[in-house]
Formats: sequence, structure tokens, C-alpha cells
Amino acid sequence: MVAVDSASAELASQLRQVSSVRHHVDISAPRNDVFGAVSEPRHLETFHPFCRSNLIIHWNAESRRDVIEYRNGRVFVREFLAWSDLESFELLIGPTGWQRSLVSWNFEDRGESGCRVSIRINPHVFQPRPRFVFFLLGRRWVRRSLETYLRSVLLGLKHHCETGEKVAPNQWGVHPYFSAT
Repeated sequence: MVAVDSASAELASQLRQVSSVRHHVDISAPRNDVFGAVSEPRHLETFHPFCRSNLIIHWNAESRRDVIEYRNGRVFVREFLAWSDLESFELLIGPTGWQRSLVSWNFEDRGESGCRVSIRINPHVFQPRPRFVFFLLGRRWVRRSLETYLRSVLLGLKHHCETGEKVAPNQWGVHPYFSAT
């Protein structure tokens, strides 16, 4: 279990109550190998198509924190809240000093056929707020954008685990929020 401060635990609890966006992919590789690919320090650099760099703050059994710099220069900190080897992990992600979203990864063994990896995001923008503000944010656009993002990340993991190759920048298309312009 990863050590978590009370403010992060409270935020995660609140975010679990809001709508989420999910996506999954089946990978023709053993769950041990797939989980191993996401357990290494700087792992996003090998399979995340929108990641420019993935620097480590802490990466051990007691504390996991890293920084992802996206291709467009945005920088988000990831704080891991829970970690269960070969099963799942959960993290908060967002820019320093700004609102964060909750992300959960799950790894399901599928026997001979490999494994299924699913990601769920409970985005901070889905938290209750005045209707006109949320209307301006465009809930449908946010949902579609996150679905596209998750699809690209999971296809990157699938590609990397099945071929051993590093994923190319924007390999499955550009993303309006994370790709370089």
C-alpha cells in the first residue's frame, strides 16, 4: 500500500462519486508482462503516444509519484494512492496547484489469450458546479476527448506489450489537449 495524505484521500473519495469515462483493451501478452510494463519507472515514455517525458519524483513501495510532460508542454503530476501488484493501481493526476482527476487502472488475467487492461477516469470537471459553467465546458466534448485519449494510451500499451516496440508520438492521431500544435 502506498502512503497517502488525508487531503488526497478525501479528494479521491469525492471524485469516486462523479461520472467516469472508461475504456479497455485486450492484450495478447501475459498479465505479468503487461503489469511489469507499467510498473517500471518512466514507463509512460515507452507506450504513451502523447508523453514527451515521464520523470520520477519517488518510485518505491511506500511512495510513487512522477511527472508527465505531454507533447504540447503541459506538465501533470501523478500521485499514486493505491497499488496492488498484478491487479490494479489508482492515482490522482493534474497540474501542480490545480484541480486533479482520479484515474484507476485494472488488469484482468484472461488465461491463454492474455489480459484485459481497463482505465477509468473520474475527471474533476464532472464534479457538481453551476449548470451554466458545466454547459460551457461541454460535458459531451470532455467525455469524447477523454475516450479518445484513453483509447490511444491503451492502444500504445497493447502495441508495446505485443511487439516490444516503443510507440511513436501521436501514433493513433493527435489529441486536441495533449499533442503539440
